Amino acid sequence: MNPALIQQIESALAGQNFSEALKSANRLISEFPGDAAGYVLLGDVFAGMENWAKALENYQKAIDISADDAHIYFKIGEMYELRDDYRSARENIQITMRLEPDNKHYSGRLGVLVYEEGLEKKNVNLQQEGYQLMEQSLHGNSDMMVRDALANACIN
Repeated sequence: MNPALIQQIESALAGQNFSEALKSANRLISEFPGDAAGYVLLGDVFAGMENWAKALENYQKAIDISADDAHIYFKIGEMYELRDDYRSARENIQITMRLEPDNKHYSGRLGVLVYEEGLEKKNVNLQQEGYQLMEQSLHGNSDMMVRDALANACIN
């Protein structure tokens, strides 16, 4: 990999300079076509541009190269979550949990998705399961989304 080019992409993303990030990510992929990280970064660029389909396409290419990378499945789950497709999001986050079962961040986000799906389907069992997952993940997890979702679940 090219650390300077990766830093350039990340800096461009942080500054929302998507044209620069896109150009650099494409360059990274052309230099290292067999490295999943380039496709993840390109997916991140498209996610920043809110082009969810292109982001998913590139994350999938990364999975094709590195099928055991939990972080990529997590990113795919996030894309589905942004599209309000909680079932697909949950399926991908569940893969992350099989790959990294002790990761509190992943289990907390899975809890949020299960809870949201339960609300959407008016399924109390799913809501309870999601609540329990969120609650169990609190130790060692600083994800504010999980903490907010758990607080809202307590109110409901």
